[in-house]
Amino acid sequence: MAQHLHSPGKAGRSNDARDATGTGATVHGVSLRITHIPFARAVFAAAGVLGLFILLPGFFTIDMVGRQYPPAVTHQDFYYGFLCVTVAWQLV
Repeated sequence: MAQHLHSPGKAGRSNDARDATGTGATVHGVSLRITHIPFARAVFAAAGVLGLFILLPGFFTIDMVGRQYPPAVTHQDFYYGFLCVTVAWQLV
């Protein structure tokens, strides 16, 4: 007879996705509690701030970009559009 997903297994353990305390999933009896979320959140926040630090000066350097990398920017809407979209994604 086929064993159902949530019915007890061979050792009387449940195949449910929660461990004995009900706080996280288990794989082969090892609890996978979520403890590294604050570290990941800090890393992503730091990456977002660094990205803004790198991108925001681009709004004030359009003339310098044209001098250092000729030809000059002829379609400023594309230049500023790209910067606005990348800054928006940094904020998301």
